[in-house]
Amino acid sequence: MFPISNSSGKIIAFGGRVFGTDDPAKYMNSPETPLYRKSEIFYGLNITREAIRQSGFTILVEGYTDLIQLFQAGIKNVVAVSGTAFTDRHVKQIRRFTTKVYLAYDGDSAGINAAIKAGYTLLKGGVESHVIKIPDGLDPDDWVNRDGAEGFKTNGIEKASELLHFHLQSTDFKDMSSSEKSNLVKEILEEAAGISDPIVRQDLIKTLAQSAGVEENQMVHMFSQQIKKKRYQPKTAKASSRPQLFTTVNAKAELGIISVLAGDNVEAKRLIKEKLDINQLQNEQLKKLAQLLVEKPEVNPAEILAYFDALEDRDIISRILMEEDNTTELLQMAEECLQTISKVTSKERIREIRFKIREMEAAGQDAKELMMEVVQLQKEINA
Repeated sequence: MFPISNSSGKIIAFGGRVFGTDDPAKYMNSPETPLYRKSEIFYGLNITREAIRQSGFTILVEGYTDLIQLFQAGIKNVVAVSGTAFTDRHVKQIRRFTTKVYLAYDGDSAGINAAIKAGYTLLKGGVESHVIKIPDGLDPDDWVNRDGAEGFKTNGIEKASELLHFHLQSTDFKDMSSSEKSNLVKEILEEAAGISDPIVRQDLIKTLAQSAGVEENQMVHMFSQQIKKKRYQPKTAKASSRPQLFTTVNAKAELGIISVLAGDNVEAKRLIKEKLDINQLQNEQLKKLAQLLVEKPEVNPAEILAYFDALEDRDIISRILMEEDNTTELLQMAEECLQTISKVTSKERIREIRFKIREMEAAGQDAKELMMEVVQLQKEINA
C-alpha cells in the first residue's frame, strides 16, 4: 500500500499493488473524493518539492515504485502521477516549483505515447519538456536498480531529448511515407496551436520544418492553413462539447462574433463591422481580439492564441479556430449574436437609468424623460 498525501503532507488516499488477479491494471487507487482528485494530485510532491526547487527541474514518472527507487538512489527531485493521465491541472501544480520537466515514462509503446502526450500538455502550460529514453523493456525503477543513480543521470537525464525530437525519433519519421509524414506534421501543428509562448511555438515550427525538409515559411503557412480550414460554430447544440467557460448567453454570443470575424463569410463579417460597437463586448480579451480581427482580417492564428494567457481560454479559442466552417449559417449566426449583445447592452442601460431615476426622485427632480427611455428600451428588448 502507498499512502498518497496532499501538498501539506496529509494523507488523502491510498494506492495498492494488485496481486493474484487477471485484471490488467497493476495498481488500484482510492476512489476520487473532494480532497483526492487524480487529475491534479502528484504522489510524493509533499516530500520532493524542495529538491525540485533547488535543482530547477523535476523528473516525472508514472509509478509509485519508480519514484521510490529514484528517491532511494539519491535522485530526489521527482514526482509521480497518481493513477491517471497527465493533465493541465498537473501542469499548474508543477509550475509552482519549476518550469522544466524531464519525462521518464516506461520504454514500451504505451509509455512512449503517454510521454509525448504529457510533453505537449506541459508545453501548452508554459513548461519546458524533455523526454528521457528508457531502455527497451525497462521502466525507471528497473533502470535505476540496474545502473544506479549515476547511470540514470549520465545515460538518461544528460542525454534526454527535447519533446519534438523525441516525438519524431520514436515514430521513425525519416522512414515514413509522404502521406504518413504529412499526417504527423498536421498532428504536431495542432498541438502547436495550443502553445502560447510565441518563441517556443516558432522554434517548434522551425525544427519541424527542418525535419520535414521544407522551408520554414511553408511550415508557417501549413500551420495557418491547418487552423483556418476549421472553425468553431458557437451553436447551442455544440456548447456542451467545449470546456465550461464563457457559459453565459452573452459570452457565447461574443464567442460567436469572434468566430464570424475569423471566418471567410464576407457578408457576415461586413454585418458585424457595420452593426457592432466593439465596446459592447464585456470580455476584455475578446474585445481586444475583435478589434484586432477588424483592423487586421488576415491575422495569423498564432497571434490570435497569443492574446490568451490561461490554458483553458486558449483551448476554447483553439476549438473556435479548428471546427469546420458552415458558411451558409454564418450570416444567421452573426445576426443572432448581434441581437443578443444588443439586448444585453440595453438591459445594462436600463439598470443605469433606473439608478439615475431613483437619484432624481430622491432629489425631487422630474425623471419623466428617463422613464420614457426605459419604456423604449424595454420595447426593443421584447421585439
